[in-house]
Amino acid sequence: MDGPMQLLYQILNHFEKLNGIDPIGLFLSLLVSVGHLCAESTVKITNHISKLNLFLLLIGPSDTGKSKIISPIKKAIIDTIKALGISKDDAGIMDDFTNASLLAKLAKTNVFILTDEAEKPLLSLGFYSPLSEISAGDRIAGCKFFGSIPTSKDTMSYHLEINSHLSFVGATTGRLWHRLIHFYGQGYQSDGFSERYL
Repeated sequence: MDGPMQLLYQILNHFEKLNGIDPIGLFLSLLVSVGHLCAESTVKITNHISKLNLFLLLIGPSDTGKSKIISPIKKAIIDTIKALGISKDDAGIMDDFTNASLLAKLAKTNVFILTDEAEKPLLSLGFYSPLSEISAGDRIAGCKFFGSIPTSKDTMSYHLEINSHLSFVGATTGRLWHRLIHFYGQGYQSDGFSERYL
């Protein structure tokens, strides 16, 4: 292991010894956070240049330390944004939202969903309902902005152009994963949404 990786390894182990924080979960959360702060970074996928979006779900039973990983990351991101003089409204940190509020925020700025209760945001995005006609529009929109393909959202009262960066770090017990397992167990093809999460 070279010098920088050895230093990172020592820091992560230090957090584990001090606070009982899982070093792998912390490392993956840090990757997503750095990815969000480097919002103008891009990746070339075939012939399409896309913003580099990363998504992480920490899955485990209650009281296994998932919130211990999310809390320091959330505090560090908020402190960094304050130190940079970015207003709370422009920061784009969200943990609770409706699809309309998320789309409105994405039309203005990059958004970082950072929550230790990921079930509600995932339900509102239609994550667990791939066969539902009601959530199909939300899943399609999710595919677009989770993949950062420039898109627009039209309703009778407004039109939003969305070309923003979205990051997601969330913790869940996985109590609704059986819906996805059943869906894929029936031989259905993915619509490209659920596998976007680490």
